[in-house]
Amino acid sequence: MKPLTLTQASQTCKKAKATLLDAIKSGRLSARKNEKDVWEIDPAELHRVYPYQLENDEENANLPHEKRKPTAELIEILEKERAREREQMQATIDDLRKRLDEEAEERRKLTKLLTHQTEQSVQKKENLLFKRIFRK
Repeated sequence: MKPLTLTQASQTCKKAKATLLDAIKSGRLSARKNEKDVWEIDPAELHRVYPYQLENDEENANLPHEKRKPTAELIEILEKERAREREQMQATIDDLRKRLDEEAEERRKLTKLLTHQTEQSVQKKENLLFKRIFRK
C-alpha cells in the first residue's frame, strides 16, 4: 500500500499534523522521510495508532480504540495487508525450499564423488596388496 504524506495522514485519521508529528517524534508512530524530505507514513502504521473512525459513528468514537468495532474500510485495508504479507511469506518459503533442494542435490553429487574416490583408492590398495603377494 502506498505511504501517506503527513497531510494525507492527518486528513485520513482526522488529527492535526502537529499531533502526528508529536507521535512520530515520541516514537509512538513510525514514519520516514523520503528523498524530498517529506514524511511518509504507512497506512497500517497510522491506523494502528489512530484507528479509523466513521464521522457518523459517535457510539464507536466514544469507545477506547481497543473496543471499537472495525469499519468496512478498515477490514478491507487489513485484508489487503494480510494478503500482501501472506504473498511475501509464501515467496520466502518457496525460495527457501528451492535453496534446500539445490543444496540437497549438491550434497548428493559430492557424496557420489567422495564415494567414487574412496572406491578407487580401495582398489589401488588391493592391487598393491595383490602385487606384493604374488610379485607380479
